[in-house]
Amino acid sequence: MKKTAILLLLLAAALPLFASDLIPPFKDFTDLDSAAMMADEAPTVLFFYASWCPTCRAAARELKADPGKLDGINLLIVDYDKSRDLQRRYGVTYQHTFVIIDSDGEAVTKWNGGGVDDIVMKARDM
Repeated sequence: MKKTAILLLLLAAALPLFASDLIPPFKDFTDLDSAAMMADEAPTVLFFYASWCPTCRAAARELKADPGKLDGINLLIVDYDKSRDLQRRYGVTYQHTFVIIDSDGEAVTKWNGGGVDDIVMKARDM
């Protein structure tokens, strides 16, 4: 029992070291008003991300590998596990969902899965 507790503590302490490789260097979602203001200036995409989700982590690695492809697009990372109100608002039922919003905070388009090319294609069509 003690060995298990010690192992869990060690894993919890090491998690931030690994997590820094998983989260892309984009902005964290803070509030809808700020996101809507950003959408007034440039296409704004909410990425519903969960650190435990393998497909989210794969997309994050792709996004982090070539962030320049998203120049002129605001990508906001939404913590899937802490965003129940946003999930209801936009009809998000599982992680690895993207939502493009307008300057009123309304969803323009929503899709699941994909990566950089999907974001660029859909955001440029706005």
